[in-house]
Amino acid sequence: MVEKVVNIPRLIANFPMPVANRSAYLERIDRECVSLESVRVLPVETRSGTLNGSPPVIDRLVGSVAVRNLAYEKSVTVRCTFDGWASYVNVRAVYARSERVVRREASSQSLVSLEFDVFEFSVNLPVRWRALRGDRPRVELAVRYDVDGKTFWDNNGGQNYELVGTLNASRQSRFRDDDHAVPCWTEFSGWNNVDTSCPYW
Repeated sequence: MVEKVVNIPRLIANFPMPVANRSAYLERIDRECVSLESVRVLPVETRSGTLNGSPPVIDRLVGSVAVRNLAYEKSVTVRCTFDGWASYVNVRAVYARSERVVRREASSQSLVSLEFDVFEFSVNLPVRWRALRGDRPRVELAVRYDVDGKTFWDNNGGQNYELVGTLNASRQSRFRDDDHAVPCWTEFSGWNNVDTSCPYW
């Protein structure tokens, strides 16, 4: 078994964070009932060896989603793909907090109250996939909100939310020569609340 050192591209968001424009962010929650709030990639120290046969983790993709509070029972799912939607996984987001804001309605200029819940999600990314995707790995995601028998999507206006790799901010990691060339979804052992039951459209 041979180990070598490889450069692991860093993932950079290819879109402005929705929460950065607070007024547009609140308007989207009010109008569309769901909005990605923010997403970022946190570095995780690479562990030597493997755990239960899975590769070490290099990064964690974490983010938050805001949904309009239409009913108590609700479900928020973040759908991620690493291969241009040839395959995907659904990660169930978990409740984090509730917010209530008073905002001025654009059309009537009257003050209205908006109540929404914020959910958080976390996805661990292994070394193997990043090293084998070359210098331009890409992650795309969209958000699904199910409530009161209705489904709402936030897919960034049909473009999806995209994070792309750049070697300008890469790091080095050890990678085993005997690792498989194509990762399978069962290797993403760090993913919590994974579900593949609902379709993406």
